[in-house]
Amino acid sequence: MNRNAIKISISGTGILLMMMSANAIADERYAEPKFRDLTGDETAWIKSQDYVRQFNCNSFKINQNIKKLEGSSVKSEPPAFSQRPLFPEGQMECSIYPDYDNEGVVEIVARENGKIDGVQYRVSHTGKDVIGSVGNPFGWEFSCEAGRSGHVCFVEGNGDRFYLQYTSQIEKANIPSGYLISMGKNSVFQIVNLSIDGKDIKPDNTYSIIYGKQASEFISQIKEKSVVMVSYNTPSNRQGEYKIEGEDMQIMRASIPLIKKAFELYNE
Repeated sequence: MNRNAIKISISGTGILLMMMSANAIADERYAEPKFRDLTGDETAWIKSQDYVRQFNCNSFKINQNIKKLEGSSVKSEPPAFSQRPLFPEGQMECSIYPDYDNEGVVEIVARENGKIDGVQYRVSHTGKDVIGSVGNPFGWEFSCEAGRSGHVCFVEGNGDRFYLQYTSQIEKANIPSGYLISMGKNSVFQIVNLSIDGKDIKPDNTYSIIYGKQASEFISQIKEKSVVMVSYNTPSNRQGEYKIEGEDMQIMRASIPLIKKAFELYNE
């Protein structure tokens, strides 16, 4: 991701990858995985592993291709976040997969499920890609990414247009750390006007995005029944509008504390 150009890209955002890491898939692995319950001995053994204990797993399930768990080696990778779960009420679900590239090795895939103001969220804690979603059944996509100048956590509204982010300081662009609102995915569409409940916020910068004091002002005005309208220009100079209300507004409200907390606890 080239954050200096204010561009964002998301890799591997399929729903299946919320439940498994890339290394847990091969050949027949592309099919929906099947699981079985752990035996009492298996549960005791997996809970005794140092790497597994740090995830504070509330529940376990195991890929049915694993016939014997005890005595396996557990693949260790740095957790995505310095705290598990992100929120006290979050539930950590841990799935056990075979490492298809290494016989006798198993891989732990940890995912947090919880609710913020009644809105469901899901966040991965393992794997190279930190991904998840906010809303039911899957709602807006969530991700955290690291770059040369820091990291960013964000949600993507339906329609691949609206991005609500919490980002590190971008010194070359003189953008402070904090919330940032942009339009577009691989290239930023120019925000002409951001309206919340009829009150207009026009970008005061050459990037045509909302950040700093303007972003803080926008966040502070969001209410349960607020209506947001974003007017923007595409790279081909076409005009467009993006509206957020109802269920999408509830998702955005829940995303505000989620991306901030994830940003603060993210391990680069």
